[in-house]
Amino acid sequence: MYSTPHPTFGTRSRSQTLFHSETGSSGFSKPRLLIVEDDPALLRMMEVWLSRHFDVVTASNGRQALHETVRSSPDLVIADIDMPFMDGIELQQALSADPQLRHVPFLFVTGNIIRLGTERRY
Repeated sequence: MYSTPHPTFGTRSRSQTLFHSETGSSGFSKPRLLIVEDDPALLRMMEVWLSRHFDVVTASNGRQALHETVRSSPDLVIADIDMPFMDGIELQQALSADPQLRHVPFLFVTGNIIRLGTERRY
């Protein structure tokens, strides 16, 4: 058994099927990233910015993202919280409930300010 280094994610065992996507110019397989965002301009900006290091798949709502997760097997999901049809929290719960998808790491992003605990007064 031997390991190969990945420029972004360190050393991974060859026996692990970690990345599912295209091979980058360095010869390493680029991790597949699913970005879920309902703002088209922000979605495009994230896609362009991250596509240098990731094989990017996009969705504009949680329902579409659930379908894309099954279809494309992403290595990471980055999702907005506040979206139509199915929000990011509902998407994460649906992925966690599915034995085939619960292993996919999930990262929330939001443009909203969320206050936890006591409310601040200015």
